[in-house]
Amino acid sequence: MMTTNFSQDCPACSRKLYVRLAYLGRRVACQHCQAEFVASEASSSNAPATLWRESLVQRADDLLRRLDLQAEFA
Repeated sequence: MMTTNFSQDCPACSRKLYVRLAYLGRRVACQHCQAEFVASEASSSNAPATLWRESLVQRADDLLRRLDLQAEFA
């Protein structure tokens, strides 16, 4: 039987998520905390530190962009 999903820990809240293989490599959002991240099969314990640093920097950039957009419309 072929697997149709994989598990991944949310990089923001650390909850275990089950993601469909179709979303591998795409941006997804955590159902619990709404944090957005790229779906990958690498778990937090197996991923290289550089990937997690890049992910954190990307999340910080996304948050700053959202704040800039909110400030423009406020």
